[in-house]
Amino acid sequence: CDNYYVMGRRYKCDKCMKTNETLQKESKESAKENESAVKKVRHRYTFRSWDEDVLPYLPRGCGDEFPAFLTHKCGLDKKVVDMMRPLFDRGYRPEALSDLLLEMHSKEYTRQWLKHERLSAFQRKTGLGNSCSEMFSDFSDPEKYNGKV
Repeated sequence: CDNYYVMGRRYKCDKCMKTNETLQKESKESAKENESAVKKVRHRYTFRSWDEDVLPYLPRGCGDEFPAFLTHKCGLDKKVVDMMRPLFDRGYRPEALSDLLLEMHSKEYTRQWLKHERLSAFQRKTGLGNSCSEMFSDFSDPEKYNGKV
């Protein structure tokens, strides 16, 4: 499974924003006429570049090629999502899949740590590069992973 660092923009649709303003005006006018409370009417006019509502509209099916399923808190590689149903149908428990994914990430962390240590030893031995390289971060460090953010 791959790790993703998602960076994107929030886009604003001017047409949608005007629709939102129109709906809010109409709601206020209707409330004045009927002497009732103003209902909050909201029409979305900002979108993230990877928003699930935006991906289907990308040209030539590019949205289908987006490699992960994202929520506002986390994401999951589509390869893992594709494996879930057949595994769960065969009796594989979600906790077991979670343990398997943790094991795979731990192994990748160890490979990266060993690579960092070999590079540091080479730099110390040859005098090439930075002789005082940054410490490799812990696996559980949410801010860093091999100095990468």
